[in-house]
Amino acid sequence: MLAFYVDIISLGILAVFGIFMLYYVISSGFLVYPPIVISTGKAYEKIVEYITKHLTGDSKLNIVDAGCGIGTLIVPLAKKSPNHNFIGIEWAVLPYLIAKFRARNIPNLTIIKKNMFKYSFSDMDVVICFLIPHIMQRFSDKCNKELKDGSYVLSNRFKMKNMDLIEEFDFKNNFSYLYVYKINKKETD
Repeated sequence: MLAFYVDIISLGILAVFGIFMLYYVISSGFLVYPPIVISTGKAYEKIVEYITKHLTGDSKLNIVDAGCGIGTLIVPLAKKSPNHNFIGIEWAVLPYLIAKFRARNIPNLTIIKKNMFKYSFSDMDVVICFLIPHIMQRFSDKCNKELKDGSYVLSNRFKMKNMDLIEEFDFKNNFSYLYVYKINKKETD
């Protein structure tokens, strides 16, 4: 009888995993956009530390989480740094609604339902992202084009192309990395 219950539980777990994988593929526009990936662990902790300790100063920063998902990162950041403006951008409906609900009582946080490639980063001082490899070139081009000189990009796990890497953190666990870039607009004659 115990074996029967183990089989039922195993089938249930497989069914939930299958549904999650189907949702993962559909929610990413069949892997056109990044699917919801929750920021956790050492990279998450380092992003929070980096922004709250290294990028804070007297000036008010505009910080955007491109693909904020359910707000796992942007909500605690906004609570820890009430003097800065935070924007979470999410294109998928369900994660957007969850993030919007979580941000409801945080005055310095705005959650926007939009494709991040159609949102202008021109007023941003810091961009945070945890995307997927095959869109990193396009995202790097967007950041290089739109961000002002001196802005930062913090990329969880994946390297960006054609950008000035200023710091790299390898957490030696489960492919966990954090890459910090600073926009350096070279003068052209």
